[in-house]
Amino acid sequence: MVRVSFTHLSDARGSLSGATYSKNGGTNYIRRRVKGTNVRSNSQISQRYIQAMLSRSWGELTQAERDAWDLATKTYTYSNKLGQRGTISGFQYYLKLNMPLAKLGQTLLVDPPINHDVIGIETIVSVTATAASQTVAIAFAPAPTDANSYVEVWATSPQPMGRGNLNNKYTVIGSFPSATASPLAAGSMFVAKYGNFQAGQKIGIRLVTVNVLNGIRSVAASFTAITV
Repeated sequence: MVRVSFTHLSDARGSLSGATYSKNGGTNYIRRRVKGTNVRSNSQISQRYIQAMLSRSWGELTQAERDAWDLATKTYTYSNKLGQRGTISGFQYYLKLNMPLAKLGQTLLVDPPINHDVIGIETIVSVTATAASQTVAIAFAPAPTDANSYVEVWATSPQPMGRGNLNNKYTVIGSFPSATASPLAAGSMFVAKYGNFQAGQKIGIRLVTVNVLNGIRSVAASFTAITV
């Protein structure tokens, strides 16, 4: 899916020449027109299960609780990668904040949070990925992490050393609990996701904190390393 900004049109909907034009949350996008397939990877199955669970839990809220989520969106806006601002429904807001909490096994939010603070990781100091031992050590600062924030580890699969942009290749490979010290030992979760790596490959690492009190994610701290 590619988000777009129209200059000569105010809006576009429908399909033309293999492309589908639509809008979501007030922003326009184009996607390739394809017949959907039923992807059944472990991550897809887990994602679908959590979405179904959250949909059921939304239905179990009282009308007053759902109205509170709808009202909270009136003062909440988001920007996509093109800088376009849009709005979301109360249900989408509920999913947005509770999805990371559900994945981490934390208590779901019943009421929309008033406080949207999150303490992120400012910088990844180094990433040492050693092929001989299949270990990945991620040093970061400040450390330890916040007492109310889990750490999501995002990583790319091993890439050729000359590969340039890795932005579209990141996937969550695991997480660490709150108040975690530096460095993170992420080798086992990396190998479990991507298999063994070799020396001389490029990997990208991102760390994102999630405040378990409000479901807010921090801005990612990023680092690109060459395996040794």
